[in-house]
Amino acid sequence: MELLKPYALILAHGDDEIGVIPIVLKTPPTIVLYLTNGSGIGNSDFSKKRESEISRSWRILDCGPEIINFGSKFQIPDGTLHSSFTVNHLEILQELIINAGVKCIVTTHAEGGHQDHDTTFMVSQHLSLKLDINLFSFHLYCQHSIMKKLYSVMNTHGSGIKNEIRGLRIRFRAIVTAIRIMSIYRSQWKTWIGLGLPLAIAMTRKFQILKPNYVSMENYPESDFLFYESRGRADRASVTRHWSEIGIISDKHM
Repeated sequence: MELLKPYALILAHGDDEIGVIPIVLKTPPTIVLYLTNGSGIGNSDFSKKRESEISRSWRILDCGPEIINFGSKFQIPDGTLHSSFTVNHLEILQELIINAGVKCIVTTHAEGGHQDHDTTFMVSQHLSLKLDINLFSFHLYCQHSIMKKLYSVMNTHGSGIKNEIRGLRIRFRAIVTAIRIMSIYRSQWKTWIGLGLPLAIAMTRKFQILKPNYVSMENYPESDFLFYESRGRADRASVTRHWSEIGIISDKHM
């Protein structure tokens, strides 16, 4: 498998693109879809602010994809994708992917960092299987396996395709781009306190792992390592139950 254009980048929130900067700089996406509005329930003003930040972020990335704020259009709040996403949403997404003529999907890996990231992966996996197109995922962050209050950022362990970032020039550009994007997403200043420096350091690596594999219950992170559970946002049972109810989980893979 290889990353082919045109491809769709499917993300849960504005600012998740920071974890895929090296890949975007090397191979820009054709279409980018954000599945939540990036704000809490009923906070429409904050949602508009996040849309503005998204627009400014992609001007910095300077690759001109079509941006669709799916979560804003359908009022899907941050943190509730696993409980707000419906079959109708799934069908509309499928139509958007077909109309864009994409050959593969890139998304956040299901690693227990945030329930919205994991659900975005499961949605992308469903679309990949349904439309018979390739699926790739990138690590963003998850709970550290040794110290549970620490983050493991853009993990490079395990199997996957090493997306090589050749030359110091492009790695320097990735670091500068990451810092600029962090400065744009002022709404996420608390996130950057914990993740800002590790993400910037991750841009110095010579490669980023893209995982061309599907997730089953057997290799989905164990409950103890789900970071969003430790923050009291959701639990594995409620997330996976909803995946089953709306048909994202197939018997073959989950």
